[in-house]
Amino acid sequence: MTERIEELINELEAEIYRAKRAAFSQTEVLVDRRAFLSLIERIRANMPPVLSEARRIVDDAARIRQDALNYAEDTAAKAEEYAEKMIDESEILQKAGEEAQKIKAEALEFCEEKEREAVYNIDKLLSQSEEYLTRAVLVLRDNRDTLRNRKKRPE
Repeated sequence: MTERIEELINELEAEIYRAKRAAFSQTEVLVDRRAFLSLIERIRANMPPVLSEARRIVDDAARIRQDALNYAEDTAAKAEEYAEKMIDESEILQKAGEEAQKIKAEALEFCEEKEREAVYNIDKLLSQSEEYLTRAVLVLRDNRDTLRNRKKRPE
């Protein structure tokens, strides 16, 4: 059974409120290390897949961009080599230069297209992550307000 992250964060918060104050401190508390590590592990296990998917897409985008740049550089190098072989004859040289420019333009367009796709996918996942995290923050604020209001009510 999967647990909701909000519930786990609430447990973490409850542990803090139950913790004893550290000696000579107004803000530090002593917490049960095992309990906290267990809660952190449970939070990690229940993180939404969209976060790891976003991380994977960012990594993929960097790899795709590098692959596209390598492809563009390799293609440009091959085009230049091809053009150099045709130096002896001006007509062939002109044709090779045009072909090299065409290949280079295609390689750069390929690179730009892959970069646009990566940026789009990253933006989409980051937007979904932002919406999820915004909802989580609102839930946390509501829970804290509820907790504070309980403290203020007379018994």
